[in-house]
Amino acid sequence: MGVPTKVLLDYMHLMLASEFLRRLNIWFDHQSDNGFLAECKDEVDVALLNVKFSHDFNRKLRLINELEMER
Repeated sequence: MGVPTKVLLDYMHLMLASEFLRRLNIWFDHQSDNGFLAECKDEVDVALLNVKFSHDFNRKLRLINELEMER
């Protein structure tokens, strides 16, 4: 059973149920009808690199090009 297409976008579905990664895969896929961000990967990566965190935040954002895109 797949994830419903008309689901409320809340924390549980976006983060805990991997819905966010599923949506990223769709948005960055050149072959998808909804792949509206496929041409913007490099721009998104630059924006992610420019995010500044406080000194006690010890994690870094992963770049879009580093994500393993599923088909």
